[in-house]
Amino acid sequence: IINNKKSLEFEKEIENSKKTLLETDDTSLRYSEKTKVLSDIMLEDFVIAKIKNSDYKNMVLGTVKDLVRWEQKYERAILAAASELMNAMVVNKTEEMAAIAEYVKMKNLPRIKIIPLDIIKKYNQEDIFEEKDLLHIGRLSDFVISKHNELVSFVFGNTVVTRTASDAYLLSKKGYKVVSINGELFDPNSELVTLDFGTKIQDITRDILLSESIEKLRELVVKLKNIIENKIQEYNKILYARGKIELENAQIEIHTNEIQNQIEDKKKTIENCSQENIQLNLEKEYLKKEEMDMIEEIEKYTNRIEKIEKTAGMLFQKINSINDSRFRNQLAEISVKKNQILKTIEKIDLQKQQIMIQDTSLKNEYESNQEKIKLLFDEIKELKEEYIRRENQITLFNQKLDENELALESLRDKEQELIDMSGDSYSVLQNFEQRLKILYDDERRLSKETNTLEKEIALLQKELSTLANLENKLLNDLMWYGHKELLHEDYEVGEIINALEEEFELLKSQINLRASETYVQVIEGYRGMSQRRNELEKERNSIVLFVNEIIKEKESMFIAAFKKVNEDIQSIFSKIIGGSAWLEIENEEDIFGSGVRLVVQFPGKPKRESTSLSGGEKTMAATVFLLALQTIKPSPFYLMDEVDAHLDGQNTERLSNILFERAKNSQIIMVSLKDSLISKVNQVYGVYPKNGVSQLVKYKFPQNYTQDKILSIEQK
Repeated sequence: IINNKKSLEFEKEIENSKKTLLETDDTSLRYSEKTKVLSDIMLEDFVIAKIKNSDYKNMVLGTVKDLVRWEQKYERAILAAASELMNAMVVNKTEEMAAIAEYVKMKNLPRIKIIPLDIIKKYNQEDIFEEKDLLHIGRLSDFVISKHNELVSFVFGNTVVTRTASDAYLLSKKGYKVVSINGELFDPNSELVTLDFGTKIQDITRDILLSESIEKLRELVVKLKNIIENKIQEYNKILYARGKIELENAQIEIHTNEIQNQIEDKKKTIENCSQENIQLNLEKEYLKKEEMDMIEEIEKYTNRIEKIEKTAGMLFQKINSINDSRFRNQLAEISVKKNQILKTIEKIDLQKQQIMIQDTSLKNEYESNQEKIKLLFDEIKELKEEYIRRENQITLFNQKLDENELALESLRDKEQELIDMSGDSYSVLQNFEQRLKILYDDERRLSKETNTLEKEIALLQKELSTLANLENKLLNDLMWYGHKELLHEDYEVGEIINALEEEFELLKSQINLRASETYVQVIEGYRGMSQRRNELEKERNSIVLFVNEIIKEKESMFIAAFKKVNEDIQSIFSKIIGGSAWLEIENEEDIFGSGVRLVVQFPGKPKRESTSLSGGEKTMAATVFLLALQTIKPSPFYLMDEVDAHLDGQNTERLSNILFERAKNSQIIMVSLKDSLISKVNQVYGVYPKNGVSQLVKYKFPQNYTQDKILSIEQK
């Protein structure tokens, strides 16, 4: 039961660590997605971050914005004049520029600007002013500070600074590149005017470099996931091996019981064979005795036959000599008697043969029984050896089981370390567990000390009773010898006192005189520890109850949000498409451990999961799902990019109605090419090309404009 409880705790800790790792992975994924979006927008910062994180980072001195400084009041002018070169990388030599360019080409990275100092050192700043030109403040490079003067001259040397845009315009007509303090940039001869009032230096490079750390964190999370999976597999293997060992132990116990039963049966069989052997020996003795008696009778009959034959021979001789009928009759009678005697002898021989056959069969049976007994003894010996071997196997399996339990404990320790690295959600509870364990150890230690003291007291009491009995016995012996009182004369009292003092000192060193006081202290400490233990158990139970209440509250909030989103999905999908859609929890028994799937049924089609839909169907399902999610926590505005591209006119009309309802509480920004949707909006921005330049036109409430009015506005 304890091992099963520990296994459940171990599995619960593994699930908690999995959840923590999933949350970490989700956070890093969201951050990496944000960084990816930024890297797509800020291509130059992305390339700079890649180069700074490569082997070529030592070649790069920095970007222009890193190597120059300026006064705050000239910031807009400087940013407007050098907006295209602020992210340019600066290197010392042309060879370094070529190496970095080759690296960018090899990695297929976007374009990047590189300024080699050895080339721009040859750039000579010309005097671009005339004495009569008093509209300017000065050369822009005069207001920029850097230890690389050639870089400042190259970037800002041909630009003039003025106080106003009108002065800048007049100077640009004379062929100067002019920028005002407010950031209006005029190219020579006023060919191009650039207005910049809000540009700021944004250092996205650090965030992109930080994304590398996030990637490493994600790799670490993946490694931790793999470690946990491996530990789970090892734990399952240990559980499997443990179950297998327990099964083998049960089989061994069953086999051992069978062997013991067989041994008992064999013992009974041996006892029966021994009794049968004794009976056979008795029968053998009896048959031997009968055989001896029959042999004696046969010898007697044989002697009689010989005598009779001799007598018969003599009689035949007499008969031959005397042909008297009377003798013949006697001879016939004698022949009859002879035949009877011969028949009797044959019967006796037959009985003798039968007895010999029985004796032989008994001998054979005795020998076979002896062989059976020998085989039984051998089998018993083998069974005993098998029993001993099985016991050794059981001992070995128990040792392996202990080793596996130790390995399991070590794995639990490692898993605990991983859990400590990933989170400390149960640190307070574990602290109480440790304190309880310390109190348990103190309680066991105090119990042992108490038992030891009680044993010492019992031994001392036993010794006292033994001494009292010995004293009574000696007094009785004295009284038996006639001494009713103790003898007090002729004794060296000093020697006796010295001996008694030595014995007292010896006993004093062996007896704990403060045993009773220590016992009282131990008992009081034990009671205090028990009371403290009960208090800690109450605190632990209250913490567990609090955690369970939080889990129930979290589950109820999730169910409420799930039901609301599910109802909104059904309503919105039915309004837009006319079909049905709903959410399902994969495992209702484990809500937070399982996922949620979106099931969609379009008109005239069977229901399917969102993962098996086509591209247009997925777009519609995703739009409905996002709109339903916003009912829980509405956003201030929505940004959509052609979500109606795969809808027909009727469905587009339905979608526009829903978006129009949502627009009452939130602002909706949407890219669309459908007339039915654009006709209902409050403001439209149109983009069209003209002479290779994108032009922008804006309409408020386009439903109030006719086509002729729109064309006239476009012509103006």
